[in-house]
Amino acid sequence: MTRKIEMKLSVGQQEAFEIFLRDHEDRLLIENNRAVLQQRFVEAKTLGEQVNQIRIRVNELKSQLKIRRKQIAAQGLTENQTASESDYVEERILNQIEEEKKSYEIKSGCLKGLKTEIEHLQLLHGKLKVKLQKDFEKWWTQEGARLQGHSAENTESSPDSPLSCLLTRALPPAEYSSPSIPLTGHKETDADIQAFIRARHNLVNNTGAAK
Repeated sequence: MTRKIEMKLSVGQQEAFEIFLRDHEDRLLIENNRAVLQQRFVEAKTLGEQVNQIRIRVNELKSQLKIRRKQIAAQGLTENQTASESDYVEERILNQIEEEKKSYEIKSGCLKGLKTEIEHLQLLHGKLKVKLQKDFEKWWTQEGARLQGHSAENTESSPDSPLSCLLTRALPPAEYSSPSIPLTGHKETDADIQAFIRARHNLVNNTGAAK
């Protein structure tokens, strides 16, 4: 799911972002919105194809009606015969055309409603993505500050995020970049710690290279 959000992140930030997104308050909303959006795209595509098929059938029926009228005119029949035979054929074709037009109006209305809903969902998705990116940038800055200055914060009572607390307990200041990282023994927790350390390490390296 994180890949499909399409935020511009470095490799290190992407690892940290996956940790951040897992417990974000909008995660389920984003996933549900995206699922509904995909479903509406499928429905709109199907309706669009049906509308095009109706348009094709109406044009074919109009062509048949035109050909039939030419045939009757070319036969040189009496007016009574022409009217009698023409009414039967034309009535059938015209009825078919009317039925197709009714179907066209119904499906076109549904398609128009779907397009409006899709535009709304896309707008919502865009707003959620912007909010998510701002929240992540704020979280990233806070976690970095806590990690860098955790020695001075050991005596403070301010609440820390779960990941920051785990990092504070597990890592002495001198071991942030050490290949031998003390772990907790809990698989998911250790994965979080290692991912965040790699993310911070990559960010620092990228920042240094940019200078």
